[in-house]
Amino acid sequence: MIYTGELYWLAARVHADRALRARTVGDRFEAGTMTQEAEAVAARLGEAIAGYAGDGAPPEALAFELLVRAEIGRASGEAIAGSWRAAVEAFDALRQASRAAYAMMREAEAMALSGAAPRSVAEPLQRAHAVAVDCGIAPFRAEVEELARRARVDLPDQQASTRSGAERLGLTEREAEVLTLLAEGRTNRQIGQELFITEKTASVHVSRILMKLGVSNRGEAAAAAHRVGLVRPPVR
Repeated sequence: MIYTGELYWLAARVHADRALRARTVGDRFEAGTMTQEAEAVAARLGEAIAGYAGDGAPPEALAFELLVRAEIGRASGEAIAGSWRAAVEAFDALRQASRAAYAMMREAEAMALSGAAPRSVAEPLQRAHAVAVDCGIAPFRAEVEELARRARVDLPDQQASTRSGAERLGLTEREAEVLTLLAEGRTNRQIGQELFITEKTASVHVSRILMKLGVSNRGEAAAAAHRVGLVRPPVR
C-alpha cells in the first residue's frame, strides 16, 4: 500500500490534467468523463485503505489519498486550496519534500483561481520553488515558474528574460505575458484562463499590444514576439 498509493495518485493526476485540457477547449463530455475516472480511482484507493488489516493503512497511503481527493477537485474545476493544504501537512509530517512541494504548487494554483491576491499566492509557490531548486527537479521547477508567471508572483531570476523582451517592445510585463500566449495561438478566452483574468481584460490587453506595436492583427504581433524571444519552446 505504501507504494501503490502513489500509483493511484498518478492515475488521478493524469485524469485531472486531461479534464482540464478538455474544459479549456470546451469539451464538456471529455471533462466529465475524466472527472468520473478520477473519482473511480479515489473509490478504489478508499476501498483498499478500508480493507487494510492490523493498525490500519500506513500514513503514506493516507497522504496519497489526500492528494487523490484534491486532484478530483482540480478535475471538476472546483479546486479548493484547503484540500491541497491538508496534503501539504501530511507529506510535511512524513518529510517527503517533493510531494509536499507539489501540493504547495496546487494550493497556490487554487488560491489564484479563487481570485486571491498575488502576495497570498506567493508563500506556497515560493516554498515549492525552493524545494524544486534544492532537489534539482527541473521539470517541476519549470511548472512552478510557469504558474508563478501566470499568477504574477516573483521568483528568483524568473522574470529576467520576460522583462528584456518586454522592454524591447515597449510593453509592460503583463502585456508581454499576453503576447507570449497570443503568439502560441491562444484565444482571448484561453489567455484569460491562463493568466487568471477575465476574457474582457485579455481583450483589452491584446488591443493595447496591437496599438503599441503598431500592427493591425494578431499574426503581426506574434511575429514581433518571435523576434524578441518571447515565444516559449514547445512542450515535448
